[in-house]
Amino acid sequence: MGDDLKTDIALNFAEDGSIDMHMDGGGECVSGKDNLTQALKLKLLMYRGELSDLGHPNHGTVIRDFLGEPLTRANIELLRRYVKKALISDKRVESVNSIVVKARRNIPGAVDINAVVTAIEGSKVEIGVIIDET
Repeated sequence: MGDDLKTDIALNFAEDGSIDMHMDGGGECVSGKDNLTQALKLKLLMYRGELSDLGHPNHGTVIRDFLGEPLTRANIELLRRYVKKALISDKRVESVNSIVVKARRNIPGAVDINAVVTAIEGSKVEIGVIIDET
């Protein structure tokens, strides 16, 4: 069933927000649950339309549009809804179990997003990302 969750090139997600291919040993792949985790993180970090030139105009989210706004309770809830929409849009996700969106007090305009989803093959997948205005 791990094949249901696909295989892709492994990426490194740095704390500064940069994303690079994992090139130790000439490049590595990631499969199954780890690939789904990577794909969902990437979807949350990408701005919708950023991959249009590559044929994926709907990949990503509009979360960054809200980061310059006050992170009020209403805006946090709206962000939570956009996160859920992005996660459930992946065909490998059966359900979204939980989503927590919190403003980062030490970094104005940044949010922590933590979610748990159930994959189509039944495993639980945890996703955690920091999104800021940069």
